[in-house]
Amino acid sequence: MVDTQVIAEVPFIDNGINENQTTSDMNHSDNMEMDVDIDVHGEDEPERQIAHDNQQEFIEIEYHPHSGKHPIRVPIEKYDTMNSETVLQNNIDEIWGESKPWHPFRTAKDLEFAEMCTRLNFSKNTSQEWLDFLKGLNPPNSDVTFSSSSEMNKLIESAAMSSTGFESVKFTVPYKSKNYEYEVLRRPVWDWSDDIIFLEIRKFASGMSHGLETSSGNCSLPKETFPVCLLLWSDKGRVSDFGGRKSYSVIARILNLPSGVHNSNGFAGGHIVGWLPIVGDDAENTGKHSWANHHRVVWHDAMFHVLESLVEPATTGEWFECGDEIIRQLLPSIFIYSLDYEEQSIATLNCGVNGEAACPTCEEQTTNFLSSLSGGKPRTTSAYACLWNMSSELTVEEREKVYKPLGLVFIKNCFWKFPHTDIYSTMSYDVLHANELGVCKRLWKYTKEYFSGDRAACSRIENRIAHLPPWRDLSTFSDVFSIDFADGSKYADLIRIILHGIAPEISQQNQLIIQCFRCLGVISNYSWFKMHTEDTIAEGREEIKQLSKFLKNTSEKYGWTWNILKIHALLAHLFDDIEAKGVTSTYNTKLNEQAHGPLKKAAKNFNDKQENLGRQLMKHEHQRFILSIMKENANDLMQKNEAVPSKIQHVSMYGRGCEFDPNFLPLSLATNPMFSKFSIHLNACLTLIYWENGKIQAHETIKLRHSGKIRQFYEVNIDYVSEEDWSVSRSILHCKDLYRDHPRHDCVMLIIDSHISYGRLMFLFEVTVDFDGCKHSMALVQLFEPISKPNWKDRAIGFHQLKEITGDKNIIIVSLESVI
Repeated sequence: MVDTQVIAEVPFIDNGINENQTTSDMNHSDNMEMDVDIDVHGEDEPERQIAHDNQQEFIEIEYHPHSGKHPIRVPIEKYDTMNSETVLQNNIDEIWGESKPWHPFRTAKDLEFAEMCTRLNFSKNTSQEWLDFLKGLNPPNSDVTFSSSSEMNKLIESAAMSSTGFESVKFTVPYKSKNYEYEVLRRPVWDWSDDIIFLEIRKFASGMSHGLETSSGNCSLPKETFPVCLLLWSDKGRVSDFGGRKSYSVIARILNLPSGVHNSNGFAGGHIVGWLPIVGDDAENTGKHSWANHHRVVWHDAMFHVLESLVEPATTGEWFECGDEIIRQLLPSIFIYSLDYEEQSIATLNCGVNGEAACPTCEEQTTNFLSSLSGGKPRTTSAYACLWNMSSELTVEEREKVYKPLGLVFIKNCFWKFPHTDIYSTMSYDVLHANELGVCKRLWKYTKEYFSGDRAACSRIENRIAHLPPWRDLSTFSDVFSIDFADGSKYADLIRIILHGIAPEISQQNQLIIQCFRCLGVISNYSWFKMHTEDTIAEGREEIKQLSKFLKNTSEKYGWTWNILKIHALLAHLFDDIEAKGVTSTYNTKLNEQAHGPLKKAAKNFNDKQENLGRQLMKHEHQRFILSIMKENANDLMQKNEAVPSKIQHVSMYGRGCEFDPNFLPLSLATNPMFSKFSIHLNACLTLIYWENGKIQAHETIKLRHSGKIRQFYEVNIDYVSEEDWSVSRSILHCKDLYRDHPRHDCVMLIIDSHISYGRLMFLFEVTVDFDGCKHSMALVQLFEPISKPNWKDRAIGFHQLKEITGDKNIIIVSLESVI
């Protein structure tokens, strides 16, 4: 660990982001000709390094106050924005020495086989059948040395003892005149953290420098301390379709590691550290306020037992020799608690949506949720702990008068016992439940009600949405009005495309509807960003103001209800949380809710009742965790000498088609008007490329001979440096006459004459020029141009409509290097 703290990984950009892409253009002028024969072969295209002009771009790093260092500015190209999980292989031998990471297994293949059986939830009999199969091979497989599945299971249990496991803690909670006993399973969080810090700080030599901004309370810590910031998540989930068995797991992550590491499922990623009890229904007490409070008390007692190992190190600190051989005093604190609203209410002891102040983060009154853009007075541990002590001597009626306006329940919060942790500030904006399953879902519900009386309009909207061109990682909707989505990602995709379906059906008098969708779509895009700048946050806050105004107007005009908690979270807390805690991908519950899937699969192998299910699943989870880590470390050791690619291949073409002479086109192309001047366009494009590269003189031109060949392709991958987070991203573009029973010719942005142009891919191909052996990936593109007079809808929702260019200038051949 180091003292550097990158505030929320928010970069500071000087003069914006510059674009410097490779450009290719058409030049139709007739020059002197230079005859060149071409021949297309199948070699791969040489790697090309993408140029990116970062001369005016930098990251400003603000150090923790205790470091005594002044802020510095680092050029973007020297700052690691990839947050890769790549292990520094030079340190692998130092980590393991003469020992082997597959111990106590005899061979690496033994470990691999045991990990596969555990991951796939093989029963004892199934594992034995696989062992018998391997022994029966000719020659028999000698790398897997287990004599039986029983021997393998004993070694698995031995390996699981190498790391912190789960333990059972029982406690009782009184209710009226009866004591109820509960059990919690826990993996001591601080021991688990030590395991990760001890190993990962050596593997990721610079990883721990990617710390997040710590809470304001940490500035008061002694200078020699270093905060270990934890993220927690907890939620109930069903693990069986029948029988009502449920899980209630707690996941922890160490936020000081790079986001690509702590957001992973690897050794240093998120792992289950607790299993909370589920309070059953009581026919006599269900629905009573006192029984609801009993649920809350049980939750807080159980959560304290899960996190109990953090109390002592959080109070006194723990001295630890870090990877840079500096001994520091580590001090754990819970920085983020990623929860849906139900869990947030329990963690903060809030009364819920029916309370007078339902927000778990601030004291804003519920009646002011739509009108308030800044939120109410922040809730703090110090204030409420003091209030609880003062209220202990009051009567029930007097306490009600104090706590009701605050929307709180008079119960002692277990998180008050953890120094340097403010449970109220750990509550974070949840994109999944607040935005996708909250505001987006509600706006779509109201929109369906608006169109419910016009079946013809609904049919036209569904037809437009169904015929939108497919795109990578974007859902398609065939019957958008007749489906009730349960998946938040469906609403996230719907908000991106719905304007294309409903905008033609909206009159100018009802433009509020499309303005709401447009504004919410822009805010949603900002909420998904992987990196933010001061400019993007400021732009996002302006969109928040616009959305608030539009929603108020829809309430007055259509009677739509927006005075809800999820609107308040969006309007008042989204960008505050991004500035304080980083991008939302760190604390979005969607990441952790994926843990329900593996638990549900594993539960199918256990027929235990609810009270015993947790023990079996946590034992299985611990074994799976240990074996996966051992396998990962074994792979690190065996692959340490493999070279890592250092260059980016900008253009990669796939799906080979026919090969032909450029002067004798196939009949299917020769009869297509788009190819009437194919050779002229191709010669002009190649001439410009070679002239710009200095390979021919200004008076020379390229003319392809009959010996040349052209190879058609149907798909191209464009790798580029993302302007969002400066990482390498990929666009997969298709150019096919038949793709899933429909033509697919994707649209692209191009750099032509130093300007951005738009067009549609009509033909992908590759040529090779013989005199220098260079291959050129090219495309025939149908160009678009803007509609001269945008209508009121375009202005209202920020659309820029394009149309196909008519005449001789509608077709152009370009190098694929010019595709943005």
